Amino acid sequence: QTMSFSYKMPLPRPSLSLFAWMPGFVPKGLRNMELRYLPANLSYSTRANRRRQSSFQASDVNLVTGKIDTTFQEDFRLDENYSVKLTPLPGISSDYSLRVDRDLRKKFDLQKMSFGREVGRNQKADVNFNMRFIKWLDQNYTFSATYEENSDPANRRAQAIIDTISGNPIKTRDINTKNDLSARFNMKVPTLLKSIGKPGTGSKKSSRKRGKQDVDPGEQESQREEEKQEAEKPNQPFFVRRLLHFSGGFLEPVTATWRRNTTARSFNLVERPSLLYQLGIDDSLRVEKRGQGLTQQDAWSRTRSLEMGSGMRFPLGISLKANYNEKLEHRSGSTQTRMRVRKEQRFPRMTLAWGRADRIPLIKKIVNSAQANVSYERSKHSEGEGSLGPRDLITRGRGQEIRISWNGRWRFGPSTNIERVYSSGTDLDFELVSKADSMTISPPLRGSSSQDRMTTTFKVRHNLKPRSLPLFGKLKSNV
Repeated sequence: QTMSFSYKMPLPRPSLSLFAWMPGFVPKGLRNMELRYLPANLSYSTRANRRRQSSFQASDVNLVTGKIDTTFQEDFRLDENYSVKLTPLPGISSDYSLRVDRDLRKKFDLQKMSFGREVGRNQKADVNFNMRFIKWLDQNYTFSATYEENSDPANRRAQAIIDTISGNPIKTRDINTKNDLSARFNMKVPTLLKSIGKPGTGSKKSSRKRGKQDVDPGEQESQREEEKQEAEKPNQPFFVRRLLHFSGGFLEPVTATWRRNTTARSFNLVERPSLLYQLGIDDSLRVEKRGQGLTQQDAWSRTRSLEMGSGMRFPLGISLKANYNEKLEHRSGSTQTRMRVRKEQRFPRMTLAWGRADRIPLIKKIVNSAQANVSYERSKHSEGEGSLGPRDLITRGRGQEIRISWNGRWRFGPSTNIERVYSSGTDLDFELVSKADSMTISPPLRGSSSQDRMTTTFKVRHNLKPRSLPLFGKLKSNV
């Protein structure tokens, strides 16, 4: 038996002008900003599913009654979904969704408005903010919080927890949380430089025209000769501004992305955490726990990453791109009292690309389009117990990679990709120093390893023309 119901509430879209009273020198976008205080979307849906199953075997005969023993199984579930969307101001949007799973086999009574017991919950909240008040700078901020809860005793792998006083099983729940906070910036350097170096209009001529009435007739002829000489010269700005305007045609925008990701998993909670913890605003879990096992241990991790990049364009289709990447991770170890810290950094990370590699005189006769790339990357990483100090280091390593590739399409059909990669790295492993040992400054070396690798990849692909065959139609194939 299946039942479903859904409803989407039609809501008006009234608005309230907050800054219409401001004077005229305030930007027009701010004065025309309107607040929409009602949700843009509000919906509800539910689905109920009931299944009964009976099974028996002919060999299971009761010797007393002479009847076959039958096993009955019933599943009666109800899923509820709530969703809300808000767009209060231009550039700001938020979404909230909640799903509740209920077991209706017990505590189900329509007269008492009792709809079973809740066995699961899944909710997600998103906030997105795009700020474009500055013409040459785009900003985007996002926040996402996911909360999952499971309190169904049928899905528990561990043994049920029994109250030692009453002897009844304790109802516990397991939760998973994931929070993501990010900020993205796109600085349009070409637009900024071209606006700074934009040629302006001179004001000498207008000032001289306004002062012609006060000038003697003998000096008017000399002023006219100077005006003719200035009219022949082009009206150009200062050489620094000209340089900025010229460089704006070769630079690419500067992008930066900062992200923080937090994940947590907790078992055997007696109560549901606070709403602030579910939405990722509060990091402290102030809930009592009962029981702890080897296979169900709480885990927590937080990762912060920063990535920046930009590039330059040169004549003949040559471009240069540079990137910087840094990642810092904190996670719980085998026990909650231990914390592992790992840091990865990649810099410099540069790529030189030539998109017109088919313009070489001898090659352009046999190659239709080609591109050549050369990239160089250096990286280093370290991991420690509690911190990345000299006494707490566990591993430390460095590496570098050089990648050379060429891909092109031949005029007679096939495409070719050739890649050569040189990579090398060194890793050092250290032993942990006891906290009682205050004389040791750096941990003793336990071992080291190094590797040098060279990889060559050669690929050729050719798409054959479709062939029409009876009963089969057009066949497409490639080699």
